[in-house]
Amino acid sequence: MAVTLVRLSSLGTCLVLTAVTPAPRLVGFHSATMRAAQVAVWPETERFVRDLRSKNVPDEVALFTPDAVFIDPGHHVTGTRSIRALCEKVAATFDSDIALTAQRHVNAGRLDFETGTFRENLRVRKTGHVQPYRGTYTFTLRRDADGRRRFSRMLWAITPASS
Repeated sequence: MAVTLVRLSSLGTCLVLTAVTPAPRLVGFHSATMRAAQVAVWPETERFVRDLRSKNVPDEVALFTPDAVFIDPGHHVTGTRSIRALCEKVAATFDSDIALTAQRHVNAGRLDFETGTFRENLRVRKTGHVQPYRGTYTFTLRRDADGRRRFSRMLWAITPASS
């Protein structure tokens, strides 16, 4: 059990207990680059990656809360209607081989946080052009009353990878 003190601006300091997950696991194709600091990605993250790659937009959108926020350098969308439109556009335009490496999990009551890094080769379907990307992610998941976790926020910090 790890203990973390988190400063919540003017709200004071919060003590967060996090469990260290044994058996690190990487989703995607970069298993040779695993380090001891990595933790297993959550099942919701695995499903998101699977649905993104397979272009299963309905299941992908079902992973989000109705008021979810998706943020990357090119988009800031709120709500499942807008997230669905973005996912449909991505599925129609690109092929992705995204791989996520989780590095940290934090639980704060009904909220769970996963942070990590990603690598992706994004292929434009129309031209075949492939653009490699890398960066970091922070996912916030909120537990529903029935205990189901869904993404309430996805934040991506993207940097084009060197070719």
